[in-house]
Amino acid sequence: MAQTWTLPRWLGITMMSFAAVGIAAGGFGLGVLTTSHPVANSGGGSAPSPSGDGAIANPVASPFAVGSTLPTGRVVDSLAGKPTALARGSRATIVMGMASWCLYCGYEDRWVLPAIAKEPGVAVDIVDLSPQGGIADPGPETPPFSGHDGEGGPLDTAGMEAVMRQYLAAYRGLPGIHVYVAPAAIRQAWAVQGFPTLAIANTQGRVVQVVPGAVLPAALRQAVAAAERR
Repeated sequence: MAQTWTLPRWLGITMMSFAAVGIAAGGFGLGVLTTSHPVANSGGGSAPSPSGDGAIANPVASPFAVGSTLPTGRVVDSLAGKPTALARGSRATIVMGMASWCLYCGYEDRWVLPAIAKEPGVAVDIVDLSPQGGIADPGPETPPFSGHDGEGGPLDTAGMEAVMRQYLAAYRGLPGIHVYVAPAAIRQAWAVQGFPTLAIANTQGRVVQVVPGAVLPAALRQAVAAAERR
């Protein structure tokens, strides 16, 4: 069963699925609420970037595809604007493609991912993929996803980094979580279909689960445990 409702015009439509979700990696099912903002009409990863934004010559394949390998090069930027690589975990790695304005991303960052990041050997990377300003209010832990989106205008990569520095402060520093911004070419190459999208990779860095939406902690721990066995 699915529900849709109208959000402010610049955000387009939010879709919420209450069905058990079969993740595209051998039929693994989370069986919990997942919810996300579609990228279309929301200033998302595949949208054109403002002029003057940097690009790389040979963007790498998206990590948000089952069977892909997490990139090892300096494909994302630190919040200081320095090209850097994603952090990798010895047990598993979670990479979340997100938007600073997205309430569902905010819920993951405030209530879900910090607990997962405390687990030994698990690295958690969040990458801002949306050149659209605003900082989400994640709302309370219960009921989940009851906050609201932030609002802002178009940004270049440097502007995204500035917003994410504000985001980091607003979200209590996100202890244990590695925070990045994707430059324009990576946003286009990694174009996700909704925010958030999570990739879970095993110890070899191979993506074995892709989660199309925000999930609750128990389900994410289950996905990490499944990745370790693959």
